[in-house]
Amino acid sequence: MKVLLVNPSQAQALESEAGAAVEEGTGHYPPLGLLYLQAAVEAAGDHTVEVLDACAGAPLERQLAEHSRDGRTGLVGITALTPNLVGVVDAIAAARAGLPRARVVIGGPHADLFPAETARLDGVDFVLRGEAELTLPQLVDRLADGETAPQLPGLLTRESSDEEGGAPPWPDDLDRLPMPDRSRLPVADYRGIAGTDQVFTTMVTSRGCPYRCTFCSTPRCSYRLRSVSSVLEEMERCGRLGIRHVYFLDDTFPTSGARAERLCEALIRRSDLPSWSCRTAAAGLTRERLHLMKRAGCQRIQIGVETGSDEGLRVLGKRTTIAEVRETFAAARAVGMPTVAYFMLGLPHERSADDLRRLSRFARELDPTFAMFNVLTLYPGTALTEQAVERGLVEAGSWQRFAARPEPGFRPPVWDEHLSREELLAWQRQAYRSFYLRPRVVLRLAFSGGGLGRKVRAGLELLRRPRRGRGAP
Repeated sequence: MKVLLVNPSQAQALESEAGAAVEEGTGHYPPLGLLYLQAAVEAAGDHTVEVLDACAGAPLERQLAEHSRDGRTGLVGITALTPNLVGVVDAIAAARAGLPRARVVIGGPHADLFPAETARLDGVDFVLRGEAELTLPQLVDRLADGETAPQLPGLLTRESSDEEGGAPPWPDDLDRLPMPDRSRLPVADYRGIAGTDQVFTTMVTSRGCPYRCTFCSTPRCSYRLRSVSSVLEEMERCGRLGIRHVYFLDDTFPTSGARAERLCEALIRRSDLPSWSCRTAAAGLTRERLHLMKRAGCQRIQIGVETGSDEGLRVLGKRTTIAEVRETFAAARAVGMPTVAYFMLGLPHERSADDLRRLSRFARELDPTFAMFNVLTLYPGTALTEQAVERGLVEAGSWQRFAARPEPGFRPPVWDEHLSREELLAWQRQAYRSFYLRPRVVLRLAFSGGGLGRKVRAGLELLRRPRRGRGAP
């Protein structure tokens, strides 16, 4: 059987909490999850799998048309993120129109959050929950054998209930999963992460997250690590394809413990491998560890700081303190490690404009290389969203209704108990201005590598937009 795995266009995605101007300055990430599924299905049986990336390639309708001529496609798999659900629905319609005989299966984080609603969307045959490297090959085999209503753990249809198939299995040994074959995609099309023009890709060295932050909807599955040898082998494959930088997409890249030390020491011995960056937590990032990471080829670390007070860290369930955050960024400056700090505006404990001024001041004091200011979005499945519903700030079932009938005009909820959405957006723009419109920061950005044009355009757009909202500076 021929299988097509689709990464839908994000042209109609809900506006990012970071702001559209900032999002426009970043590049597209390769569809890593689909590459894993492609490798798993092809390794398990006599099937052909193609990945179609509508974010970086030709329009999806044109890509589907190229595969409609041979009449071999039996299954179209579409990955779904809740903020991009309108694009997912468009991809389902395109698959139905271009390949009317193929079945359609939906997976991804949105399918985990809203399996029943996803199964009832027009044009959907199956919903497959969880990490599907173990179950998607079984689904393809059974459809190829002529089964019309296969039953598998984590598999739902419009008629089945959420519990019928049972819980989906999670791959325990990540080293046993076939590695993604990036040569099947136009590698050079993926450029421009964090303001550089390097050809880059994404990787993971772990799955799951050891933390339980109240704003995060990451699935609560077990935390699993890949071996050092497996990570090195995949980086070697990337290097042979001409990839110059690897962005580790772990929910929280492990920077402490014996395994992290072994990985860094192994990378130090392999100067021929691509450089890398990661997103991680502030806790445990000592000066010695940062120096080791830099020697190992790390070019940037991205840290979710989120707030400027210990009260805010407790509200968010962050296992650190403001003192530790300050120490981490001071250590990074001391060793010359570029940093990206992420902050959130509109947290429950922020009650006035003075609280947001203090956050902006704290961001300048930390002095990261880059700063990102996001308005807190109350995503489904998070503890903060549940609290907002209990306090009457968010209408119960609002995300479920969007999942059942996605509309382009849907506005994700924010915590507007003390400051309105318009005020928070105005303060977001002011936070960017106060951080970036400083002479030494402008010069630092100008000499920080390629992609300057994107930075300048994003910055000018932030300046161009009018200020709105009561109390905005």
